[in-house]
Amino acid sequence: MDLGDLHTEEKRRECYDSLVVEAKEKGFKLGWAGFRYKDAYGEFPPKDWKPEGWTEPERKGLLERTGTALPEEVRKDVIEGLRLLAASRGMKDGWASYRYKEIFGEFPPHKDSNDMPF
Repeated sequence: MDLGDLHTEEKRRECYDSLVVEAKEKGFKLGWAGFRYKDAYGEFPPKDWKPEGWTEPERKGLLERTGTALPEEVRKDVIEGLRLLAASRGMKDGWASYRYKEIFGEFPPHKDSNDMPF
């Protein structure tokens, strides 16, 4: 195969389409395929190459993906620890909330809420 063939639009499209399939199989967002394409060709794929009917995968927290459930006491300790870490680094509580969401798949209850279990 001539190396020039690797850079034809048809070959680039085939590459991108295969990356899109791989992203879907792995449960990744479409941006993953775009960045892999950029790694190969030095630029993002054209916007009109977005596959029809693409839906982003539902994002789950780390513990949801592993099937691990933790008691509310542990969740309380996690959010408190994250808030302390955020404060020690001069960051807002929002940082702690987003880290919590990455772990549990949902935001923590609002800290001023009366129905907060912790």
